[in-house]
Amino acid sequence: MPNRRVAFVSHLLLGLFLFAGNLLLILPYLRIEYSEQLWNNGTIYLAVIRLFRDHPWTWNALHYCGAPMRYLYPPVMYATVAAMRWMSLAHAFRAVTSFAFAITPVCLYVLAWQLFQSRLAALFAGVAYSLFPSVIYLTALWRNLTSVIGHAPWPFVTFAYYEEAGHLVAFPLALLAVAAMWRERWVLGAVLTGLVFLTSWPAVIGLLFPLIGIVTARTKSWLRVGATVGIGYGLSAFWMTPDYFVSTSLLKRVGLNYVPIAPAPWDRTTWLLLVAAVVVVLFASLSKLAPQFAFVLGWVASGGAVVLAFTWAGSFVVPAPNRCVLELNAGTVLALTAVLWAIRWNRAIVFALAAILGLYSGREFLRGPWRFFPKGTNIETGVVYPIAQWLKVHAGQSRVFASGEVEETLPFWTDLPEVGGTNQDLTNFLPYAVQRYVSLSCSTRAVPVSKLWLEAVNVRYAVVHGARSREYYHAYAQPERWASAFPTAWHDTGDNWIYDTTGRDLSDAVVVDLDALKAIPQIRAIDDEPFLQQYVAWARGKRAASIKWNDFDTAEIDTDLAPGEAVLVKSNYASGWRAAGAETSRDPIGFLLIHPGPGQKHLQLHFGAAWPVWLGRCLTALTILLLLIRVRGIWIALVAGVPAFAAYVYLMANIPPTVEVARETYATVEPPQIAPGGIVNGYGKPELKAGGQVAIYGLNFGTSKDAVFIWVNGQRIATTFHSANQVQFVMPNDAAGEVVLSPDVNGCRGNEYAVRVN
Repeated sequence: MPNRRVAFVSHLLLGLFLFAGNLLLILPYLRIEYSEQLWNNGTIYLAVIRLFRDHPWTWNALHYCGAPMRYLYPPVMYATVAAMRWMSLAHAFRAVTSFAFAITPVCLYVLAWQLFQSRLAALFAGVAYSLFPSVIYLTALWRNLTSVIGHAPWPFVTFAYYEEAGHLVAFPLALLAVAAMWRERWVLGAVLTGLVFLTSWPAVIGLLFPLIGIVTARTKSWLRVGATVGIGYGLSAFWMTPDYFVSTSLLKRVGLNYVPIAPAPWDRTTWLLLVAAVVVVLFASLSKLAPQFAFVLGWVASGGAVVLAFTWAGSFVVPAPNRCVLELNAGTVLALTAVLWAIRWNRAIVFALAAILGLYSGREFLRGPWRFFPKGTNIETGVVYPIAQWLKVHAGQSRVFASGEVEETLPFWTDLPEVGGTNQDLTNFLPYAVQRYVSLSCSTRAVPVSKLWLEAVNVRYAVVHGARSREYYHAYAQPERWASAFPTAWHDTGDNWIYDTTGRDLSDAVVVDLDALKAIPQIRAIDDEPFLQQYVAWARGKRAASIKWNDFDTAEIDTDLAPGEAVLVKSNYASGWRAAGAETSRDPIGFLLIHPGPGQKHLQLHFGAAWPVWLGRCLTALTILLLLIRVRGIWIALVAGVPAFAAYVYLMANIPPTVEVARETYATVEPPQIAPGGIVNGYGKPELKAGGQVAIYGLNFGTSKDAVFIWVNGQRIATTFHSANQVQFVMPNDAAGEVVLSPDVNGCRGNEYAVRVN
């Protein structure tokens, strides 16, 4: 007993050492409230957290014309931050994410201890994860990407540079789940896996690699591992319902396959990497390697194939393969630890020498890690705040059109509904496509079609940023078109504009003619102008319907309808909408159409749980019950997984045809776009000179067969080099002062940035 107590205390002290050291590493992050990088993921997370804190977890009316709140994101991180009401949202967010960042090396220590039964090896793994540069920096892509932050350890990059908070919060849970499964504590592993499901999608994908490692090391455990994952899903099924999986699957098909970078087809490099990974896994599982070596080989081979296929070939073996670097980094740390642990000669000296070499390789970062943190700022000095305040006063309940920073972070300031959102939270994919078409299409028909769409989705005001704006993304093609199409409602001196698209107040609900609806054809494409003209004329309605929203999910409608009339509510239809005594359906663009019963003058509209939600809730309850009565794990997994999969297949077989219209929009509306900070001189610096070489980095710059130009203050300049993501040209000798640059590929002119030229 005394020895066990000493061992526990030593583990505790080493864990506290790793935890405190990592907190010290990120101290500036804890001391600020808002980062100067207001365009980054952190501010987007804050906007979403406010929704979780201030509104029911039923219907979210603010993104993409409305969707179930469950579609927004798994809830664990958001709910945890929202529950910390004794501090500001920003401070609570930083506290939770900082704790997750600092505890992750401790969880890796726990996993390494389970693998090697050596405190020295476990401590080395925790230190290497925290301070060593990632092995992926041996490739040019990742090395160049991190050069501006001293080739910092990848967890630091993910935390401070990208603020991938959800993934970071889930990762320590994933490591503990793997440690539990390695010890064959399957129920604990299932509970932790369920928490990963409820915290982050990228972490769920990343969890696959260490699970492959476990199966590689213990080939007979594949059924138990699969059962554990299935039980984990069952525990999370109340939120991760079949319709949620449909939404995420369609999101990948419609949009994420095309932005920000469309995945390249699997080529010879991709297949060679996958074959090599399979060979390594088979060798490790069939040979007489120690289980620890087989485990790390399975982890690194599978994760490495995914990341390198993305790095070298641009292929997506799994969704978002760039985010799998976090898991690959941890796997390579454990692989290095395993190699050192296998050296029998004086392990203390071996690990010490390896630590010295690792710290030396990271010396650029370790000279002063705090200098790589963005500084704090007053959030009200950013671009979004004054725009949000004006809209809060003037927009009423009308939907807003915005892109870039405003689109993603407006919910932090207001409860104004938007056409756009954060690339998730979708039940109707047409608004998703409208967002892209209206902001980025360079078609000659873009202006008249955009006008029709803005009215169709009930937009009163549109926010647009010009070339000189401090807004980060400039996600508009040819922003000057808006000034000629709409009157200005507001603008500031920073080239940010709000346009009035209709000049009149818009109603959330109107009375429509059902006979006229039958004459409207099915939409064929996002720029189907004849369809839009008919639809908009019909959707204006015969008269307004009196609607009072009590919250996002409940409303009262008073109207006196004649035969052949119905109520159109300009929010998305979903199967959870109910109106007592009335039928609900979707209109031609997916909005909510209510057919009252005879003589019905008062409607109580409410969004509740549809059958996929009840199925998910039943699966979670049944999973817990079967765990309590100790049913075999594989049967519990089947009980949870088979009905959910069947429901998913059924829902996928019945998706509306508008999904394909949205997919075609993302596949075809691909204008050239300058990346934020993507304009540099020939030496990679932002200082530009007249007559000097200029490089522009971005997206969709075409192939060698395309005609690519750069517009410089309205003058079209030939390029000296171009590839899909880079353009080079010579700045005109007469360029001076502020210069507006815009890319042009085959006559399609993209977004604009203003730069200084000396």
